[in-house]
Amino acid sequence: MTDIDVAQLAVLAKLRLDPDAAEEAVGHVRRLLDRFAAIQGVDTAGVAPSPYPLEIPHRLRPDLVEPALPLAEVLQNAPATRAGCFAVPRVVDG
Repeated sequence: MTDIDVAQLAVLAKLRLDPDAAEEAVGHVRRLLDRFAAIQGVDTAGVAPSPYPLEIPHRLRPDLVEPALPLAEVLQNAPATRAGCFAVPRVVDG
């Protein structure tokens, strides 16, 4: 992990790092990569792939149709609204 790698990660994550923060980030990322290397060294031969570490039964409840809250009540706690909708900051450039 180099300063250039951290700079590229910062660009992808849309972060602005000053030189001190970038140097600190190099250390953090190196430690993180070391942990991943330790995980990659684990012998998983014969272990079936699973998205969950434990078998957890699904606890589903029946769908219930209930009346919606009034729009004014829903929007009263919103920091910003526009045309009866939540107004949120743009997250995608373009």
